[in-house]
Amino acid sequence: MIEWIAGGILAVAVAWGIYVLMESREIFSASRSARQKPVSGVGASIGTSARVIDKFSTGPDERITGRVRFEGEEWNAVFVGSSDATPGIGDSVTITDVDASRLEVRVTSERPAD
Repeated sequence: MIEWIAGGILAVAVAWGIYVLMESREIFSASRSARQKPVSGVGASIGTSARVIDKFSTGPDERITGRVRFEGEEWNAVFVGSSDATPGIGDSVTITDVDASRLEVRVTSERPAD
């Protein structure tokens, strides 16, 4: 009877060890395959803020375009969102994508107090 209990405990311990190894492997694989934000280059700007320096307006291609200042440089930008919420000069916007020499932005806050 004692041998049977010891065998059962051993079987449970082995099964638990296999389960822990499988879960650890799954977690490790998921963490390695998760998309990481670039730490350098223009792609690293996604999710950061820029300041509007030129009024956004609707162009002939129906896109709302303007200019922003990001890290001391002026960029052409395309606004993503409702034309009712178009940012004004001085507003802060968040960069959502980078396409060649143009940033895609959305509104993040109101114009700062002077």
